[in-house]
Amino acid sequence: MKKTIISTPIMSIVTHSRDNYNCYSLYLNGKWENDYHSLEELQRAFLEIVTGVYVYAD
Repeated sequence: MKKTIISTPIMSIVTHSRDNYNCYSLYLNGKWENDYHSLEELQRAFLEIVTGVYVYAD
């Protein structure tokens, strides 16, 4: 079941189940990005997309 966390005209974050895992999907600038398994992964991806700078995870 999909649940919308946030929705604006240019961005949406949706949570859903895939293969018994919770996933987060990011819709940004007219296209869906990859599915992410945690909000931390989604946050890093968002920052990378918006800033163009890769964010390293510790």
